[in-house]
Amino acid sequence: MPEVWPCVFSYGATGNSDFPLLLFFGREYNGTGHVIPTTGPYNSEKLRGSNLWTHAYTLISLACLEQEHLKERCTRARMSPLLFSNISPLPLPNSTSAKDRIRAGIPSASLQEHLLMPHQ
Repeated sequence: MPEVWPCVFSYGATGNSDFPLLLFFGREYNGTGHVIPTTGPYNSEKLRGSNLWTHAYTLISLACLEQEHLKERCTRARMSPLLFSNISPLPLPNSTSAKDRIRAGIPSASLQEHLLMPHQ
């Protein structure tokens, strides 16, 4: 069964918070299936090795001169000021070869629709 990916991911109970949020974009979802116009939880167990997740938290920690890494603080709190999305509407497993050719074949209209889709 193909996976369904929310357009925007948040971590834990972030949706119940009232703090400001930062949105980080990656290239594409690592998997198969399709993207839907909604927000959803960031599955940290499944996506633990994600470079986007790791680099975003590292960059914010460094910019804020944090002694403790922000990722660990957010994991303990079960919420985070960081949201994640991807530029491409087409999920691709990391093991896919010829990704550049596949990416180039995504119609501009599909990219525009994905980036401008209303979020539920």
